[in-house]
Amino acid sequence: MGTLTLPLPPSTRRLHPGIADRREGGGAGARGIWHVGHGARAVVASLLAIFAAVLASGCSDSPPGTPPPASSAKEISAFAFLSAQNSGLAADVTAPINDTMVTATVPAGTNITALVATFSTTGTSVAVGDVAQVSGKTHNDFTRPVIYHVTAADHTTKDYQVTITVAPSSAKDLTALSFRSTQNAVLSTDVIGVITGSTVTATAPFGANITALVATFSTTGASVTVGGTAQTSGTTPNNFTSPVIYHVTAADGSTKDYTVTVTVADGSAKDLVAMSFRSTNNPGLSADVTATVSGTTITAAVPYGMSLHTLVAAFSITGASVTVGGTPQVSGVTVNDFTNPITYRVVAADSSTKDYTVTVTVAAAQKDLTTFSFRYAQNQGLPDDVFATIKGTDVTAAVPYGTQISGLIAEFSITGTSVTVGGTAQTSGVTRNDFTSPIIYSVMGADGTTQDYTVTVTILTYVQASRADLAR
Repeated sequence: MGTLTLPLPPSTRRLHPGIADRREGGGAGARGIWHVGHGARAVVASLLAIFAAVLASGCSDSPPGTPPPASSAKEISAFAFLSAQNSGLAADVTAPINDTMVTATVPAGTNITALVATFSTTGTSVAVGDVAQVSGKTHNDFTRPVIYHVTAADHTTKDYQVTITVAPSSAKDLTALSFRSTQNAVLSTDVIGVITGSTVTATAPFGANITALVATFSTTGASVTVGGTAQTSGTTPNNFTSPVIYHVTAADGSTKDYTVTVTVADGSAKDLVAMSFRSTNNPGLSADVTATVSGTTITAAVPYGMSLHTLVAAFSITGASVTVGGTPQVSGVTVNDFTNPITYRVVAADSSTKDYTVTVTVAAAQKDLTTFSFRYAQNQGLPDDVFATIKGTDVTAAVPYGTQISGLIAEFSITGTSVTVGGTAQTSGVTRNDFTSPIIYSVMGADGTTQDYTVTVTILTYVQASRADLAR
């Protein structure tokens, strides 16, 4: 092996003893040549490497102190609908994420027009359309797929499609069954079935032919069959000389059977077994009103504001006919004035009679406080919405630790016409009150009567608030 010859100053020996083996051409003032031996090669190589690294760093495009590039992360890593933020959910619903597709199935009957999603993201912001999304707060209509637009720190974006499905219902109840005289020429009056569990019983008037009766029914199921034949309410006839099985199928495919038994009254039968005021026969009614039959006394209450002068009653009897003051009555057709109690006389096939006294009253005007809450959007000290619990006329709510309750704004719903607190008119989502002590919300009905509700707001302790946060 030869030696590496470098022109080095004599002072080099002081930097590393023995770095040079010998010197040629010495003499005073001579520059000299130092011959580097084998043992010093590693030292020289290390020095050259360090020198090259320094040069490289000095030639970098980024000046010292330049921050790292912005992150391109923009994933949605978790997505769910929590029952705490969605009153229509009895339990939390977690949505699986497959690439950019997010899917979830909520229970049957869930209203998905305003669901609040809770999500986690590696991005800096999330939007739906032009609306910024806040996890656990922003609600959206999920009746159609919703696009969540995630933006990264470097301004790149990624879209996620969220699709929510409502589970098919398992409901399969037969909720009402009757035989209307308008659909059954052989009946002189409507015949109302009585449903007890999965058994339905009805009594047709004396002499009625029950071989081809048409039933009118209501069901929570998806379809109804009898012996494999699809049934249409108010249309399909059946022979009821023997019990008939109504087979109700739910939307989820489960089924339930109801046994319908129709008997024909004997010649002396003269009972008035059912009475109602249907909305279809009484334009002022928003819903049917079912009367209560107790012995020979029948009572009913129609909503506030309903006139009693021209009501049409639908009824079911086991007798041959009915009269009021000598005037024949046709179920669902004949108009009567119910401002005072009137007598329905039922005539049996053997001409015997039985009188029923019918009394109809007008219900008091509604004046209920149906919902009560404190929204974070209207109360800056709240980190989240707070929903109160209403039990009877007591309203209670617990706000987070540290909340100032001397000037909270309540959002509420009522069935009355107005609300006051200490004589001051209240506007939902606007009026501010001091809740440091319980206060009375007085709800007035359309008839001028009032109902008072006591609202009590408590502040969670630090420990309670911490536990609530951990439970989320």
